[in-house]
Amino acid sequence: MIPDDPREPLGAADPGEPEVRIGDAGAGYDMCFTVLDRGDGRVHLVSEGGGEVFGHPSVSEAVWERALCDVPEAWRIVDLSAACPAAGAPPVPMDDDALAERQYERLLALLRAGFDRDEALEVLLALLRAEGPPG
Repeated sequence: MIPDDPREPLGAADPGEPEVRIGDAGAGYDMCFTVLDRGDGRVHLVSEGGGEVFGHPSVSEAVWERALCDVPEAWRIVDLSAACPAAGAPPVPMDDDALAERQYERLLALLRAGFDRDEALEVLLALLRAEGPPG
């Protein structure tokens, strides 16, 4: 624990697990936590605040869920993990309407995460190229 740190540690679910800290609402700037990926019970995320971007070690789902219990109103949580396919995952066969709806949901998730329209479309096109043709 950091001496004189006003943030409260939420602790760790497993020994060796990093602590997740939630600051107070008067931290001086808004924060945005973006979940990039979830897998094998782990959450991979970055945060942005005060003009800085911070990388974090992955945390367990249990620790992440505990951290979400006390989020200041000025902070945003964006989960992109559902919008992006798992690496190496086989394509899921779907009809044209379902595919269009999925791509639209991905675009909306990127826009909610703070990407401007052009950036969101670039990311979406890169995802489509990485996935290849629909199954």
